[in-house]
Amino acid sequence: MNYRVEINQSGRGGTIYYFEGDQRLAFDWEFSMSGTTVFVPPPGQWDKSCESAGFAAAAGRRNEILERTAVEVCRQKASGAKYEIGDNWLEFVF
Repeated sequence: MNYRVEINQSGRGGTIYYFEGDQRLAFDWEFSMSGTTVFVPPPGQWDKSCESAGFAAAAGRRNEILERTAVEVCRQKASGAKYEIGDNWLEFVF
């Protein structure tokens, strides 16, 4: 499946977009003391959040999409960073 990730910055944060075709999910992010925190819906709210965003095909695919997003963020902006996927966040540590 083709996908892409775009990272937008405004000041000390911004938005990360995950795209598949013309559908997208948006995740806010900000710099933290140790790196960067991306705010994501928790597992129990993921499917509903995807449906609300008009991207029902992302339901049930939380880990896959967040892993893809993390790998692509590292490739584009954070070479060498380590990441961890949590219930409410995706954390990048430099």
